Amino acid sequence: MYNRNLIEYLPEFLRELREYKAILTDGVQPEVAELFQAIEEALNNQFIQSANEYGVSRWEKMLGIAPKSTYSLDERKFTILTKMNEQLPYTTRSMEKRLASLCGEGNYSVGIDANNFTLNVGVALTAQNSYKDVYAMLEKVVPANMVINLYLIYEQNKNWSTYTHEQLSAYTHHVLRNGVY
Repeated sequence: MYNRNLIEYLPEFLRELREYKAILTDGVQPEVAELFQAIEEALNNQFIQSANEYGVSRWEKMLGIAPKSTYSLDERKFTILTKMNEQLPYTTRSMEKRLASLCGEGNYSVGIDANNFTLNVGVALTAQNSYKDVYAMLEKVVPANMVINLYLIYEQNKNWSTYTHEQLSAYTHHVLRNGVY
């Protein structure tokens, strides 16, 4: 955020003149602050994670993504990141990097059953929209002769062993299983 006063750039003896005070403080300062705000916004829109609504819509237009009206801004960003990560050639290591960038490090598991041509991918996601985006990404990067078995990794009961039943009764089974609390 731009918060410098233009009058401070003048020599001391000119700062006291009311003409300069009026021109710089009242006339030019608001426009320069607005200009720097627009520059900062344009810079932030270059990167998906810091983009605002306008920046996300520009990314969607460039990538040919039709946004769903029910998606939040973060879900739209996730869809953009998914689309950008659909680059071939396919390797297990590159797929794991994509999953790490989409789901977060340690929030996924990958297993390959080469004999049955099956790819088992577990993701620790609670938003159904993100789950669908991960599946769409996998469909595009996984070879056509492999079956994709995508599943959600849920919270396990052993994680709750330190809590009493009374403490856990404040939450529903669905909330505890999906880790949204």
